[in-house]
Amino acid sequence: MSSLSLGDLAQSFMLQRRGADLKAEMSRLNAELTSGQVSDVKAVLAGNVSYLTDIENDLNT
Repeated sequence: MSSLSLGDLAQSFMLQRRGADLKAEMSRLNAELTSGQVSDVKAVLAGNVSYLTDIENDLNT
């Protein structure tokens, strides 16, 4: 079994990048929670727009 190790500088950079990604994700989720609206509807629906169409049809009737 081969092992892959990272150098100190690479590991520091990886942890710093992951921390920045987590901070951005927390900010996005906090904005969604306070507004009550999803920021990326396409990602949530994953291409299945039947849910959205059903809601629109219900609102129209």
